[in-house]
Order: sequence, then C-alpha cells, then structure tokens
Amino acid sequence: MTTKPESSYSLEVKNKNKRTNGVCNELRCKHFPSSFHGLEWTLCTDAPICGISGDIHRIVAVCEDATLHIVDLKGRYALSPILLSSYPSKMVLSGAFLIIITTKACLQMWNIHTKKVIIKSESLLPLLNQPGNDSGIIF
Repeated sequence: MTTKPESSYSLEVKNKNKRTNGVCNELRCKHFPSSFHGLEWTLCTDAPICGISGDIHRIVAVCEDATLHIVDLKGRYALSPILLSSYPSKMVLSGAFLIIITTKACLQMWNIHTKKVIIKSESLLPLLNQPGNDSGIIF
C-alpha cells in the first residue's frame, strides 16, 4: 500500500497512562512533517483501547467498554462515540465503510463518510447455527 505524504501518520496506544488529573487511556497520533505540518494530538478515553484502525480520512478506536471512537486526521470527532451492542471482536475499515462484529455475533456497519448506519445490529447466530455446520463457525 502506498501512502500519500500529506496523510502519513503513526498511531500509538497507551492504556492506563497516569496524568496529573488522573488515569487516561490515550490514542496518540503523530503526523510526519509533510502531513498537516507535523500535527500531533491525543484522544483520551475512559476505557482501555483494544483496537485501532485508520485510513487517509479517519481513525477508529474500539475500547473494552464497547465504545467506538471515530475521529478525523486532525483529531476531531467525525461522529459522536458509539456504544456497541457488546464487546468488539473484529473490526474492518474499508473505504467509507466500517464493519464491526461483536463477541455476541452481532454485525454493525456504517458509512462513516456520509455518517449513516447501514446495518444497525444484526445477529449472525442464524448463519452460525446452520445444519451440517458441526463446528458452529463458518469463518
């Protein structure tokens, strides 16, 4: 994958980082000098961050309390934090689409560029419980 210099950045997570005003779970973004003039920002969350993903438009952080944080490359919230139906298991960010599968086999999907819900919360259990599927898993 080739990255454009104007959107080159690195992400770092520090959970339970002690700060002067308490404990914070941090997502840090550092842009390279050619990207937003080397802009650096930090997002603090209440719960530990357990997964991150990003592209040239957005950065997504999933926390252990089942909250989802979507920010733009300058650190501004693209959407309000979202509470998932249960703990996240799999996250896929592809183009405009963000897909989350939870540990309780619920599928949720958003178009984060248009800020619209595509699939609110659909159970995958009927697919997993198909006759002839001895393992109970289709992945």
